[in-house]
Amino acid sequence: MEINNKKIKIGLAGSILAASVFYVIFFLPTSRVNITIVGTNDMHGAVWPVSARWRQGPSPGKAGGFSALSYHVNRLREVRENVLVVDSGDFFQGTPEGNKSQGMIPLKAMNFIGYDALALGNHEFDYGVEPAAALSREARFPFLAANMRVICDEVE
Repeated sequence: MEINNKKIKIGLAGSILAASVFYVIFFLPTSRVNITIVGTNDMHGAVWPVSARWRQGPSPGKAGGFSALSYHVNRLREVRENVLVVDSGDFFQGTPEGNKSQGMIPLKAMNFIGYDALALGNHEFDYGVEPAAALSREARFPFLAANMRVICDEVE
């Protein structure tokens, strides 16, 4: 049967859409998923804790570093499901251990913590494309990027 009338076609399409929405709202089982996202960015190789000079008192102590991050991520994973750990780039350039290892030491700490993904920053390419590619091969999580092209082994 061929339908030639435009109004009938629009009415039929509207009825199908309304029935589909009704079905989705009232008959499909729904469930709620909570996701906890732990995001780091611009770590710049801060593997070790640093002096917490911003704290008041005679002995401010130390803060930060991957060991503290690992502790907090593990506590979250003990009490919550679906903990997602991501980094938005520039994870290694800026400390002797990050620079000398061309990112391998911070990357191993990120593997130990169990990162889920890394979005590449500009400093991941400070030593060129091949060292960045070597880091991605060593990582136990994907490296993500957008608006990037490799032309003749150089990133544009």
